[in-house]
Amino acid sequence: MHGVVYGGSSDGYIMGWVRIGGFKRYKILCEVKAHKMAVLCMCLKGEVLCSGSADKSIGIWRRGIDGVGVYRVGVISGHEGPVKCLQASDSSVGGGFLLYSGSLDRSLRVWWVPMYTDKKEDTFSTIQCKEHKEFISCAKWGMQLILEQNCSADKVDSN
Repeated sequence: MHGVVYGGSSDGYIMGWVRIGGFKRYKILCEVKAHKMAVLCMCLKGEVLCSGSADKSIGIWRRGIDGVGVYRVGVISGHEGPVKCLQASDSSVGGGFLLYSGSLDRSLRVWWVPMYTDKKEDTFSTIQCKEHKEFISCAKWGMQLILEQNCSADKVDSN
């Protein structure tokens, strides 16, 4: 569905709005209690919406077939601090996609997320990238590499 905007809030809710008519009119499409704490980041990969939270989890959501609402298809756990940034890879990998998450626990993790699943946490696998000395606040996927842009306050070696 085109013209849909999603937002996450400090009360843990995800809301979606759909554009009706011109650019200035939107109506609420969905409102879902997504996390126990604040939603800090989101990314969209096709029909899959991913949300990162201060509760240290990542919610995996599928947009409704009729275009109305989102429903949870999984939860990813593993970070020891709030999830501050998410980025989905552009390409598909083995019937799913790679999801990159950065956390205030100073880790950058790579998760494999299946595109079609009704299972919970056991379907997600991860690898942990280097540990920063400071908090990670952003990450970016690009050309088979993670390009970390201003991701932490620690110094980067040029070796």
